[in-house]
Amino acid sequence: MMSIVAVKDIVGATLLQGEAEGEVTGVSTDTRALRAGELFIALRGEKFDGHDFLSEAFRKGAAAAIVSASPKEPVEGCLLLVKDTLPAMGTLAAHWRRKFDLPVVAVTGSVGKTTTKEMIASILAQTGEVLKTPENYNNEIGVPLTVFNLTSNHKAAVFELAMRGRGQIRYLAEIISPHVGVITNIGISHLELLSGPEAIAEAKA
Repeated sequence: MMSIVAVKDIVGATLLQGEAEGEVTGVSTDTRALRAGELFIALRGEKFDGHDFLSEAFRKGAAAAIVSASPKEPVEGCLLLVKDTLPAMGTLAAHWRRKFDLPVVAVTGSVGKTTTKEMIASILAQTGEVLKTPENYNNEIGVPLTVFNLTSNHKAAVFELAMRGRGQIRYLAEIISPHVGVITNIGISHLELLSGPEAIAEAKA
């Protein structure tokens, strides 16, 4: 996929420990699904902290890990330190996306996103292999993880983008660099986040 040195430079990380040698074969944020050779990104959430699973990640063969703090307990492996791991993942995904010259479609809207995404992907699949957002991978974590699955075998990509606040769609769009944007409709499902339909429309645009 790319060298650890390249990862370090792209996200502007500091080498916290270990050697920045070798390649990463993929990216994971979940040690339960991590495969040997992948880069582990330690994300923090409301109910979890990826930093608590660094030892497990390296036991499973992680090539390196991106962290935003020193580990609570000693671990053996290459640690790349950044201020915030979530935007670092977005930056890395945006860089990976730009390695591929292929048509990209972004789909958003209050309802109907998944159905529309599936329809577009089905049509585009007539020209070759299509990467599409799996399940509910439509947020600031899922979209970058989907991008990392892009390969030279893909002829097109279709991403579903969910909005959880102002600026969310713009942030995701900057990662995937779509050629076409599809808005299924503008409803009232985000009134708790934004002031009205006009603000929702602006945020989705």
